[in-house]
Amino acid sequence: MPGRLTSSLLNIAAGTLFFTAGLAVHRSHLPYPDGIITTATVTHVDEDVDDAGSTWYKSVYTFVTTDGQRVSFRDDGNTGIESTVGDRVEVSYRPGRPEAVRLVPGFDWVGWIIIGVGSLFVIRGCWSVLIAVLRRLL
Repeated sequence: MPGRLTSSLLNIAAGTLFFTAGLAVHRSHLPYPDGIITTATVTHVDEDVDDAGSTWYKSVYTFVTTDGQRVSFRDDGNTGIESTVGDRVEVSYRPGRPEAVRLVPGFDWVGWIIIGVGSLFVIRGCWSVLIAVLRRLL
């Protein structure tokens, strides 16, 4: 029984970590509450080949602030899908700090998947603890 309780508590702890990480990923893709939303255009794509021979792409985006400043930034998230120069994405930046920019995807599937996995671990761990407690009481 102690092994099952330990396993359940580890599931709850791991699930809580995944859930928290998922929230952080999700929040990083939300527009800034005090920010300005605009459209950025892919102006360049960097290509990198890792040691295993896989090709990864990093897009460079450019947008113009409300005061006419042209800002470029590179998305450091590696992806195996190559963007096309000219593709447009929604971004959010802070007034007076356009270098603080976030990509705002239509749907943040990565964040939601991590939140979902974390939730499943927590539910499984809590369910196991509940079953163990009920068995002791009955």
